[in-house]
Amino acid sequence: MSDLEVRTLSLQWQAQQGPVADGQTLQPGQPGVSHLSPPSGCSGPITASLVVPIGGINGLWFPYGDRGTLQKVVWRGKFVATPYYKPALLALVDRHLHNRLLLLAEPADQEIRIEWALDQAKACYRLHIHWPNAAGTKLLLSTDPSPVHKLADRIWRDFESPPAPAACFEPAYCTWYAFHGDMDQDRIERCAKLAAELGFGNLILDDGWSYDASQRVGAVLGPWHQWQGDWEPSPRKFPDFAGHVRRVREMGLRYTLWIAPFMVGMKSRSHQQLQPSLLRSWLDEGYAMIDPRNNAAVEHVRQRLEQLVQSYAITGFKVDYDYGLLGPGEVGQDVGEAYALVVRRWIDACRSVRPDFEWTLTPNLLATRLTSSLRCLDVPFDPESNRLNFANLWPMASRVALQYDPSLWSAAEPVSAVHRHVIPSLFGVPSVGAPILELPEDHLAALRSWMGFYRRHQAVLNQGELTPRWAGGDFQSFHRRLNAFEIAATFSSHPIAIHEDTHTVLINADDHPAVIVKLPRGAAIRPETADGVALAKEYGVGPGLHELDCPSGGVLNVRF
Repeated sequence: MSDLEVRTLSLQWQAQQGPVADGQTLQPGQPGVSHLSPPSGCSGPITASLVVPIGGINGLWFPYGDRGTLQKVVWRGKFVATPYYKPALLALVDRHLHNRLLLLAEPADQEIRIEWALDQAKACYRLHIHWPNAAGTKLLLSTDPSPVHKLADRIWRDFESPPAPAACFEPAYCTWYAFHGDMDQDRIERCAKLAAELGFGNLILDDGWSYDASQRVGAVLGPWHQWQGDWEPSPRKFPDFAGHVRRVREMGLRYTLWIAPFMVGMKSRSHQQLQPSLLRSWLDEGYAMIDPRNNAAVEHVRQRLEQLVQSYAITGFKVDYDYGLLGPGEVGQDVGEAYALVVRRWIDACRSVRPDFEWTLTPNLLATRLTSSLRCLDVPFDPESNRLNFANLWPMASRVALQYDPSLWSAAEPVSAVHRHVIPSLFGVPSVGAPILELPEDHLAALRSWMGFYRRHQAVLNQGELTPRWAGGDFQSFHRRLNAFEIAATFSSHPIAIHEDTHTVLINADDHPAVIVKLPRGAAIRPETADGVALAKEYGVGPGLHELDCPSGGVLNVRF
């Protein structure tokens, strides 16, 4: 080892104006959390610099991260946390995703830039957290060696969230992947009728309802959103939108409407009216953005949102594209503060008409304080990345409802694809986007069974403690435990440890027709379908490691 190697974790503040703090030293591996602030008298932009020993660090975790950072010592990088998208939350982790250093920077209404670089000569990471204004600056640090998802969840629980009503946990059918912008009243109602028969409780009418053009997402998106912003149902697609919504509600479904309230398409009437006050979007998709500091523009949108709630029996909004408000480096503190106030104002306006009206937002530090319904971002055709996305976002949403991104697979795939996509979604709020009007009967039967399973076990799946198990570079299993009852799903051939103080229902979400379990003592095993129908006679096995027959989509009921 080099005698220059860094062995302790240290922190230093540096402000544009005001005193510079002496370095602070933190001990690695200590339980608990440190709440730190810069020295009094600081003003203007401020930076906290951290030096972290590299020993044991194997990757970086943050809620919107991916496999490219989780299991790799990334030499250098940065991300910008904004009030309406990524929180300023980052952890250095070992190969088991146990924490080495977790940091959370506040306040939530500032744009905060986090940079990291590997110092090879001194065997350390150097991290810099930049705030635009020292006022209200806080830094939470923890070297607690707990699994990072558990630690982040514990920390996030200190922030207040509205209680989640039961309606937020209704499994949803979302029209986006099946229809995109090519929809009409008749097909949506046929789809809603089938969704209700399959056991869904919520229809999400996604993008495409508010303009006449029919379009599908191909290899190039182009100016997709050029017609958005007037927020009136298309008379060509929905000649009787009020009657349409009423008929869907009579099927027993809630009705959630996709909306992007900050978006103003270049070809909308609203763009002509509001153009001088609009902001440029960092996404080149044919639209500009409402400036939340402009009261006239904010009021223009409020009136349209309130009119939708007054005119139609909709039960909620699925909110999109608030993360497209401004690009990194362009957000002043006043934009962040205004964003939070505006979203609260719009939510209050809708609830003044319908008190139980729900807003489903993408997870961020502000969203968790504004609503009890959050959602994952788009992950089409990729069950592994969808699972990763859900597990990483879950710590911000463990006390509220986190809607899985709508599961999408091809009708040409075998029925095992349904199991791979849908089973992990049961551990959040299930959402499906596959084209159900085109699916074969065995796919529909599997969907019906899993929605039934979710309904029967909803208390455990909604209220139980979630544990995502990481091994071999992926989440190999999900577990929900409530008191002495556990539901687990395995996504690979990695062994699953069964606890002797629980009654465990183990689901095989892998293609391989067997699961490997580790038992602390003898247990009774009953192979079942998702509907609870026996696949074979109950049998007993002793303690130890066992490979037990279980088809893809099958269930093992394990009792001690």
